[in-house]
Amino acid sequence: MKTILQNKNLRKSFLITISLILILILVIRFWVLPNFEPELLPGGVIPKDPTWLAIITKLLDSIFVSLSVTVCIGLFLFYIELPDDEKKFEIIESFKLKELFEGERNDTDIWYFSGGLGRHTRVVTIPELAKISQKTNQHKSIKIQIIDPANEIVCANYANYRKGLNSASKLSQEWTVEFVRNESIATIISALLYKNKYPLLDLSICLKNNFSTLRIDLSTKVAIITKEDLKEPALICRSGSFLYRTYREELLQTFKEYKPINTALNFPYNIESISIQDVKTMLEKLDINIDLENETILKVLEIIKNKINPYE
Repeated sequence: MKTILQNKNLRKSFLITISLILILILVIRFWVLPNFEPELLPGGVIPKDPTWLAIITKLLDSIFVSLSVTVCIGLFLFYIELPDDEKKFEIIESFKLKELFEGERNDTDIWYFSGGLGRHTRVVTIPELAKISQKTNQHKSIKIQIIDPANEIVCANYANYRKGLNSASKLSQEWTVEFVRNESIATIISALLYKNKYPLLDLSICLKNNFSTLRIDLSTKVAIITKEDLKEPALICRSGSFLYRTYREELLQTFKEYKPINTALNFPYNIESISIQDVKTMLEKLDINIDLENETILKVLEIIKNKINPYE
């Protein structure tokens, strides 16, 4: 029950369902069953209820009491338990991540990411933080570490790793060097276009010459450690804890070591109308030495414009 109550949507559905069940029991108990009670005999004699009626009545009474008490105790324990924001570490189920990410985006000044291709970061995190920064008139600092698309060896290693995961069977696109490279380029270009469109975004990008099996998303309050498989649970480390400080220092330190992208360059392009030549110009100015054919760039543009969240 604790797992259900911790998720806002599941908690609401659960309580509505329980309420409907209790109401149904009351309706049957006090409005339906009385219709089957025997009539009063002549002389004022009260006949004995049939055995089946007595059993059903007792059963409904027991279910009503047991269900009510169980739910009340569960709610009591849930609300007096130590709040999540006071726990230093927690392992949560994957279905809770969407709500967690949303809450953290709405209440943070920073977002650091280290992972493979940054697809969720590209499609969800950056656009949402951009909107929040504009709405609140506050700067948001974003640091991204993703695979260097120009490093064919690391792209190949990452593609081979992803091929072996269970999640690969759910992807329509095969994990290849080209796919990894295109996704990484799409993240870089998309991030820079959002930075130019939303001046309150302080964006930094560096390119890694290796990859990790873990993804780190770090906000002001928590570090969220996930793996590539959507069904895997996540580790939550809250600010003030040793692990949160460790992951934060790791991200800041590696940012100094990996290849930086010059995010100070201005690219006055729009995501919806960016062209093949625009992409070539951006890659050249960013010193990303990849000779891409027009057909490949079209695939990159399709990735950017479609904005498909791979984790939904």
